[in-house]
Amino acid sequence: MKSHSLLEVLIKGYIIDIMKNIKKELLVSLVLFVVLTFLLPQISRGVDFPNPLQYDTFQELVTAIIKFIFNLSLWVAPIMFIVAGFYYITAAGNPEKVKTAKNILIYTAIGLIIVISARALVELFQSLFIKTP
Repeated sequence: MKSHSLLEVLIKGYIIDIMKNIKKELLVSLVLFVVLTFLLPQISRGVDFPNPLQYDTFQELVTAIIKFIFNLSLWVAPIMFIVAGFYYITAAGNPEKVKTAKNILIYTAIGLIIVISARALVELFQSLFIKTP
């Protein structure tokens, strides 16, 4: 009779535990596969979900999102210019507040230029590549 070391026994026990876990995971995976592949489409076939959006195509949805962001930025930019002016007026010679006001002005102007340019590029690409009926 061959004697086994404690390490060999532990390794074999560990491998057996791993194999049991793999069997359980494979069984769960197989059940999920069957349910998702065969049963779920049959169940959802009779259910009709109405479109919660007012847009029928992905292009219309993206265009609406772009227009929303563009319009939002056109409302936020003047507010930020007013905030920068408020910082500048209330600075009272404080160079840190003056610098903050200038940064707000610069970043707002850059952001506004980026948003307007992006909108112009989207309109250009849509007119070049997308045929409208």
